Parts: sequence; structure tokens; C-alpha cells
Amino acid sequence: MSDDLISRKAAIAFLQSIPYIKEHPNMGELMKEWIEQIPGGQPKTGQWIYKERNILINTGRVSYGENGAVQEKRWAKVKKPYCSECGWYENSEYEATPYCPNCGARMKSEGEKGYKTVH
Repeated sequence: MSDDLISRKAAIAFLQSIPYIKEHPNMGELMKEWIEQIPGGQPKTGQWIYKERNILINTGRVSYGENGAVQEKRWAKVKKPYCSECGWYENSEYEATPYCPNCGARMKSEGEKGYKTVH
């Protein structure tokens, strides 16, 4: 899938070329109205803000005591990425994506113009 933006005219032309929409002109007009109501302008840009958090994780070991088997756990520090635009967060830094799954903002990467180191 390409990251290119599509023009409103191209989207409307594509929809009007679909046979089902040609057979139901009211549907085509309704979709045209919806497309024209989409806010224009530049797409949002943001960046992931990483916040260190402590989480409890399983070690994979089991201890046996008076009360039976107990799963051993330990505290670990993880970096959770938060979207600078909407506050959405992922569970770990490995789940940070190029776009926010909540608001669609394109995330700047380290070294890119306008990127700020925030902790």
C-alpha cells in the first residue's frame, strides 16, 4: 500500500466508475457529498513520546511451596510510546508504528526535521 495522498476528484471519479454505483445514482451522489465533507489540508504529524513504565512479567519459572505451584514474576522497565497528537499509547516501544492507529498522524522518526527528544 502506498503512502500517497489521493485527490478528492480522483476518489469521486473512481467511485463513479464502479458499476454498482452507476446503477444507483443516489448512492454515487451521497458518496460524493461525503468525500467533499472530508476536511482537507495537510495530514497531521506527530511523534511518539516514550515514557518509562514498570510492568510485572512472568519469568517462565514455577516455584513450589506450601501453597502449591506459584508462577514467578519480576518487575521490568519498558518504554511505552504515546502519540503527541491524541495521547494514544502502545504497550511497548516495539509496537510503535509509522502512523498513530488512533488519529492517523504520521509519526516523525529520530533525526527527521522537527523531531524533538521528549521523555
